[in-house]
Amino acid sequence: GRYAFSETAGLRTVEFPSKVRILDKYAFLKSGLTGEIVIPSSVTSYGEGLFASCEKLTAILIGNENEYYKDIDGVVCTIDGGTLIEYPAGSRRASYSIPEAVKNIYNAAFYGSQYISTVTMPDTVINVNGFAFHDCKNVTEYYLSDNLVYLGENAFSGNSSLRSINLPDSVRQISRCCFEDDWLLNTVHISENTEMRRIGFRAFSYCGLKSFRVPAVISSVAQYAFEGCKKLRYFSFAENSRLESISAYFFLGCDSIQELVFEPGSALRSVQAHGLHGMSNLTRVDFGDAQIENIDNYAL
Repeated sequence: GRYAFSETAGLRTVEFPSKVRILDKYAFLKSGLTGEIVIPSSVTSYGEGLFASCEKLTAILIGNENEYYKDIDGVVCTIDGGTLIEYPAGSRRASYSIPEAVKNIYNAAFYGSQYISTVTMPDTVINVNGFAFHDCKNVTEYYLSDNLVYLGENAFSGNSSLRSINLPDSVRQISRCCFEDDWLLNTVHISENTEMRRIGFRAFSYCGLKSFRVPAVISSVAQYAFEGCKKLRYFSFAENSRLESISAYFFLGCDSIQELVFEPGSALRSVQAHGLHGMSNLTRVDFGDAQIENIDNYAL
């Protein structure tokens, strides 16, 4: 079942029954499994994050007769190669190029991979699902697919060595907590040609951002989106911004922001309660020509 053997630090190896069919999600999370492990051909359901954060597990091998899954150099994929299911967290590869056929990176696929520093995605990849690269503490560079559409919740959270990332124009939203706790992440490049429409709840909370410009096409930014970004000094909204409201606690803990600028043509109509709360060193706010109709109580 789920979490059945999680955090069993003394567990070094496991031999699965030859007829086992279902291996549930996070069953061996943070266990002490060492070296290679073999998944029987009988398995029809491989749960997300099955061996997440198993820092000594170097390869996951799939039985040759399995009809649902296969391994490519110790990395688990669906039998058609379209979804990368799990990368062994203890693999000593410094860099990894995702196979060309992969379209989807499964939930928690790289969760807790401690040794990898560079990840390259082919342009076939469309979806990076929830927690896919969570807690990859040594990754310094992601080369993302030019056709990437979906970034799931916590997809890149806890990446404490990541300093910058370029998001392709095809990404449509940044899901909740996507880059949370990326302490050194100081640069996120989103072009004005982006198809992105939404930045989710706590998407960049506790990041190392120094400045940020919200592209004009983004019409929704959720609560706490930039909470705790203590290095953030300058924040702006692009010309003709479609954002109509500053949500509650948008800037909570952003106590280094000195300038907040809305460029001409802003659609801003309201600032919710506590929308500007936490900006204790703010020296300049420029609302430009925004037709603001409501600023709630305790906005600042």
